Amino acid sequence: MRRFVVGVSALALLAGLGSVPAVASTAADARVGAACAYERLALPEGHSWASRVLAADQTGRHLIGQVRHVDGTDKPVLWTDGQPQWLIPEEGLPSQTAEAVTNDGRVVGSTLQKDYSRTYWIYQAGTYQPLAVPAELKFFDITSINNRGDLVGYGWDDQLQANVPLVRPAGGEWQRLPNPGAGDARKISDEGLVIGMAGPEYPNTGVVWDSWTTPPRKLPGKTQETTQVKDIRGEWIVGYEAIGAQFEFRGFRWPTNGEPAVSFEGYDIASVNRNGDLATATGPTADGSTVIRRDGSEITFPIQTDLRHLFDRGEKYTAAGYIGTQADPLAVVWKDCGL
Repeated sequence: MRRFVVGVSALALLAGLGSVPAVASTAADARVGAACAYERLALPEGHSWASRVLAADQTGRHLIGQVRHVDGTDKPVLWTDGQPQWLIPEEGLPSQTAEAVTNDGRVVGSTLQKDYSRTYWIYQAGTYQPLAVPAELKFFDITSINNRGDLVGYGWDDQLQANVPLVRPAGGEWQRLPNPGAGDARKISDEGLVIGMAGPEYPNTGVVWDSWTTPPRKLPGKTQETTQVKDIRGEWIVGYEAIGAQFEFRGFRWPTNGEPAVSFEGYDIASVNRNGDLATATGPTADGSTVIRRDGSEITFPIQTDLRHLFDRGEKYTAAGYIGTQADPLAVVWKDCGL
């Protein structure tokens, strides 16, 4: 693979903005000439530390994440055109999360109640709408929403003694996805494909539901029996398999049409865009964060960034995530980084 390394000065890091020209390694890669920069996202008034971007819509107008609240807990925040606002439907409860956001600013989230039950909601334009989930299931988790408003999630079925995957069509009711064993649903694309995990007794390998009425098909690895799925966008699904020693991975990009996967040795893949470009996950042994273009060439970010969302080519931002340490993260978006 061809690799590009983008530099940044320590002074620029301290200032909260890094910007220097990307360096192309060959003449064929000279198109990577724009300045690659990160921008720290603004925080709610009175807060200046411990912020993370965890998800974004496809345009970059809406991002969700967590910021350290005055009470010492991490609480969900929505950034709209760079402006932050808390997502706290019920004051005084320490555990509230935002899971996903759509292009029109709908946010799916949940709140842990004092009796340890969990309630679910959709936020949009200042209003929280309660979300009902199947009463017969325990420990329910809503994991994703697409731009049509379809939802997916999973919960524990006492009779089956297993997690079961579900989908809720926009404006409809929850229905179980066909699955012969245990399973969970993790993400749904705008085309309605659902990715998750499944297995005879517990969810242990990556699968995709091509429709909501047929059993899933397995997403195969290269040498291992099991894979992990991470993201789906357009024609692409990404994930990885563990290949031996701790923190050793082989990443995959599976075409949704069932054609053979492309593998990426040594990478855990975090996100994919509709162009087929990949953002790698940053693990304990990584030297830096990497984006792998569809053609196999690489862009290596100047500092470690936990890349949580890779935008489509031509959008305002390249990627979103956070820099810094796990104890003191800083929410950022990257621009003009060579896609």
